[in-house]
Amino acid sequence: MKPLIVINLKTYETGTSKKALNLAKLAEEVSISTGSKFIFCVQPTDIRAISSQ
Repeated sequence: MKPLIVINLKTYETGTSKKALNLAKLAEEVSISTGSKFIFCVQPTDIRAISSQ
């Protein structure tokens, strides 16, 4: 079974805006290479930007 990783970006200063998007892109690369799944809990203001990428 592949791991499921939940990341709560709402608790970190680096988890907002462009930094959150960069983390999501990095997680996508890791997901592709390892088969792991990620769930991101983002700031409400970042939902659109991250989900559209």
